[in-house]
Amino acid sequence: SRGMVWMTTRALVALSSSSFVFLMVVLQLGELPPLFATVAYLGVTLFCMGFMFGNINALAMQNLKHVAGIANSIMSASQTVLAAMIGGFIGSRFDGTMLPITLGFFVLSVASLAVVSRIAEPPDEKPEVEEA
Repeated sequence: SRGMVWMTTRALVALSSSSFVFLMVVLQLGELPPLFATVAYLGVTLFCMGFMFGNINALAMQNLKHVAGIANSIMSASQTVLAAMIGGFIGSRFDGTMLPITLGFFVLSVASLAVVSRIAEPPDEKPEVEEA
């Protein structure tokens, strides 16, 4: 559990940081950033999301072992509906630039980091060692 929280927190920090940096680039340029910068940013974003999705779902299912099937179905349906609503909102703001999607990733990753750090137990920096 601590490892999953640690990986999720680090991935959210990396996603928030990279989104903030890319947001500053987009705002400075005022136009579309170079393709290599966009691909690099989206690569980091998808890499971080790969770490987050599996770990967050596993953390959410920890206390629901006895009803795992129905719990997973409800969680997946809820995630799909919420993602469609948020994605639709961000997509409706598309103006031909990278600003809406980058701002969306930044705001939502910071909000997710706040939720994870508030709900999840903080991982120990030093593992406890039992003395014999």
